Amino acid sequence: MKYAQHAVLCTALICSSAVAKAKDEVTIKLASDVTHCTFVTTETVGAGNEESALAKHRKRASEAEADTLVIVDSSTTRYRKPSLAGGIQSVTKVSVEAGYYQCSDKNQAEQTSSSVKDRLQQLKELREEGLIDNDEYKMKKADILKDL
Repeated sequence: MKYAQHAVLCTALICSSAVAKAKDEVTIKLASDVTHCTFVTTETVGAGNEESALAKHRKRASEAEADTLVIVDSSTTRYRKPSLAGGIQSVTKVSVEAGYYQCSDKNQAEQTSSSVKDRLQQLKELREEGLIDNDEYKMKKADILKDL
């Protein structure tokens, strides 16, 4: 799928997913919006239409404990095959590849607080070892606490 079409698909998917967002619902975002998220996996699903493919992705993402989808690629294949009633029927298959990410605020808050705690502990050790003085310690501590 060409990039322009892909961007339109992603924009439409973001708009449709923002209408009714439940607490544990899997959302669809652009790749640029998941920079602070944890990557889980990438999956490709096929279905008769885009809505069905996205529903499958949401279910699989939820099972993988991911809360965000990033659409990587999408393609539509149309072919004809014999029908059971006789004659020929047209079949459409949509294949959608998506990355699954964990982006919850709770997860990010835990990572930030543990990161700040680790940095403060390291700073304290540097002061105790005499590698930095009290003034440097106080300045850097203030900078680290701003990240909270």
